[in-house]
Amino acid sequence: MKKKGMIAALVLALVLTGCASDTVVNAVQVRMVTRAGEAPDYYAGVVVSENTVEVRRDLERVVAETCVSVGDVVEVDQVLFRYDSDELNLQLDRLELDMDRLEADIKSKEDQIKEVEKELKKATGDLKTQLNIQLRQLETDLTQAKYDKEDLTAEIEQTKKMLQNVEIKSTVDGTVRKIDSSSEIYITIQQTGAFQICGGLNELNLESGITEGAEVIVVSRLNPEQTWIGTVNHVDFHNTQSNSYDALYGSTDLLSGSTSYPFYVTLDSTEGLLLGQHVYIRLARVNELEQSRVLMPENYLMSVRYNEETLITSADVWCVDGEGKLTKREVVLGEYVMSQGCYVVLDGLAMDDYVADPSNPDCAEGVMTDVRSEEDFVIPTTEPWEDYSPESEPSAEPETETGAAQTTPEDVFNSGMED
Repeated sequence: MKKKGMIAALVLALVLTGCASDTVVNAVQVRMVTRAGEAPDYYAGVVVSENTVEVRRDLERVVAETCVSVGDVVEVDQVLFRYDSDELNLQLDRLELDMDRLEADIKSKEDQIKEVEKELKKATGDLKTQLNIQLRQLETDLTQAKYDKEDLTAEIEQTKKMLQNVEIKSTVDGTVRKIDSSSEIYITIQQTGAFQICGGLNELNLESGITEGAEVIVVSRLNPEQTWIGTVNHVDFHNTQSNSYDALYGSTDLLSGSTSYPFYVTLDSTEGLLLGQHVYIRLARVNELEQSRVLMPENYLMSVRYNEETLITSADVWCVDGEGKLTKREVVLGEYVMSQGCYVVLDGLAMDDYVADPSNPDCAEGVMTDVRSEEDFVIPTTEPWEDYSPESEPSAEPETETGAAQTTPEDVFNSGMED
């Protein structure tokens, strides 16, 4: 009986040990921690022009010649179109003739007024009354003629100005994207050199942290080592059907059945980028843009406390020890960075340490961990939806020559993002 009890206890211990060994908690490097406390998602993006210039035309004027076509690359001061100048020249000739006649009429009225004023000095009785009426009429006509001259002068100046602006030139370097002869906005030019990044969100990742003001890293598709720092300047929730992101990617969404929303990123530098270049976008990790100190989101910290005697603020974090197991470690905290929801860690953590999210109910002393470093998150070299069809999807559990299961482009893109 005693022997059976020992065997039962041994079996129970083995079962419990086996259960404990089956529990694995994900942990990430401190340098990779995001505000959300998880590995970053990547969003497909494309380099677009930051400015679109609309060249307007005067609908009352006739365009005699359009000097560019859609798709042409234009430079500053390059002629875009010309107005018909023949009609303007005829109009100017008519206006100048009218001015000559008006000036002659003004001169005539001034002479008549002088004559009437001379006669008034000699006139008496009814004649003087008639001359006064005549004088007031002449003065009124003269005043009106002078007003007419001012209006005519302004019209002549405007016509001369229009003749000087027969050629409409580009004010920017760029590419002609549209020519609309039926609209006041005649030519639309996409400016080059002033780039921004256009990415896309959908209904399933609206809470991912891509918000106005968020700092992001833009990564080259061809060379993951080539990156740019930027800030989200706008998330467009009002242009969901035919936005520039959809047009550029030829799809209404990355995920079937979900509405997409474009967002735009202003870059600190655009050196090395080309208009239309495809890139990846991810949120900047809290320790990525400022390497001089360790920042830790408050959701990673447990039991934040302040010691009034030592004047030290401290907290606990779940760290990975040398054997790959979880252990609770005390860290010393500095200031709280409200804009990032993080504490500065003064002591107890290094960039190469691994930490786990304490909201995971499996976190406990001695639990094994699955650590993730930056190398574990491979950026795909093709768009996840390109070159993929259900027919190309592998059958259940296929094995490659090395024995690893094959993956689709979507698997590559999403690997490590859902842990």
